[in-house]
Amino acid sequence: MNYQARASMTENVFVTLWSESLQSAFDKMRHLHIRHLPVVDQNGNIVGMLSERDLQRAMTVVPPSIANRDQVAEFDPDFIVRDFMSQEVHTISEKANLKEAAQAMNSLKVSSLVVTNANREMVGILTNEDLLVVLIGLLNRQPSVVDEFKNLCYNSPLGAIANLLNQSGI
Repeated sequence: MNYQARASMTENVFVTLWSESLQSAFDKMRHLHIRHLPVVDQNGNIVGMLSERDLQRAMTVVPPSIANRDQVAEFDPDFIVRDFMSQEVHTISEKANLKEAAQAMNSLKVSSLVVTNANREMVGILTNEDLLVVLIGLLNRQPSVVDEFKNLCYNSPLGAIANLLNQSGI
């Protein structure tokens, strides 16, 4: 299994303009089922990251009514992405290993990293969900500690002796 960031990242990255309304960015994230949107300026340069948490800071929650039993999230129409995005964009090389990526995310207390190529161009995004997919795959294919111990015991000289004793009824 390849443990480089490039192998586990999301390649088709959706972005939002820094001048876009928060409502529009929220609708995009909800429609795409994503929690992070890199923010670009009018020239396509990455200038920030908009996360679900950033949006929550700007939300006004409208309580349910008799006509509408669901809570509705609303944003001030004057709020734009630039006002609520995180301006520091954390990046990692596409060739970095996933251990480095996980350590960076943990120490920076972030849940996504922009993945860049040698020219520092964005080639993807690596999220905590991407890392969890890798972890689940590893756990599914790894034998349990008990299985490893049994295998070690049964395939050793001591295991052969124990097997002979067992067959002898001892």
